[in-house]
Amino acid sequence: MVYSNSLSSLVQRDSESPKIEVLPSVMSKSEARKCVETIRSNSISIRLLVLELDERRGWQALGYSSMTACLVAEFPGESKTKLVRALEAARIEKNQQVPIGTYLESQLRPLYRLSPNQWKPALEKAHQIADRKKLTANHVAKAVTEILTVQSPQQEPASFPSQACNPGDIVLIEPTTPNRQPYMQYKNCWAVVKKPHTHGAEVTIVGQVLYIPWSALKTIEPLDETFRQIARRTTALLERNDLDEMEREILQSYHKRLQLTNWQLQLLSTIEQLRYNIDLISSNCFVS
Repeated sequence: MVYSNSLSSLVQRDSESPKIEVLPSVMSKSEARKCVETIRSNSISIRLLVLELDERRGWQALGYSSMTACLVAEFPGESKTKLVRALEAARIEKNQQVPIGTYLESQLRPLYRLSPNQWKPALEKAHQIADRKKLTANHVAKAVTEILTVQSPQQEPASFPSQACNPGDIVLIEPTTPNRQPYMQYKNCWAVVKKPHTHGAEVTIVGQVLYIPWSALKTIEPLDETFRQIARRTTALLERNDLDEMEREILQSYHKRLQLTNWQLQLLSTIEQLRYNIDLISSNCFVS
């Protein structure tokens, strides 16, 4: 009797409880399309917000030294990496004067290896490679590789044999005659030799690889070993895809100097430490 009354009470309680709507296990096509569009609009909103926070120096108002420092502190964990990438994508789209959200972030990610003046030709080349098909990150990556691929000139006279420089050596870019080669914009800047050739060398400068004939390169002698380490540290940082715009500008300016002040050395160490912390956070998130 007691059992019967308890059961009746439970049944009555269950009938009075609010009904819970059970969602269908499989979406319809229209539902799926609406869901995708909602996700896409939210991602566009995020790009617009982080771009505004950066351009209007909201990070400075919050007391941070850079936009990257702000994102690391305010959005720890995996969300920070996504926001950094969203910001870079927004910068590229604004630079190209297309609506924010035109491209997927993954499509634009290969462009991080290029300087801003190379983004437009890279995207144009990527669309050519896609050949009316849907543009993918692979198409953009191939275009970027083509732009960065170094083609050794066949008729370039050698100024001195390739044995004069080894990989890792520091050289000064000093063209003897004006020309329209890409390396002209880096006149009087130092670069790191990546691969010597008979008539020139592939060098790394501001995060990209360029072929420069020996006639436009000059060895720096004597070169302090401390500066060699500074050059390698600077080069390693500039090869990253996730640098803050301000950090990249600071590091690129170092290519014009053969000696850094204590303040500039401190900035270099600060950027290195920040990047190390970001990598550490990302690796911990991946493990967990």
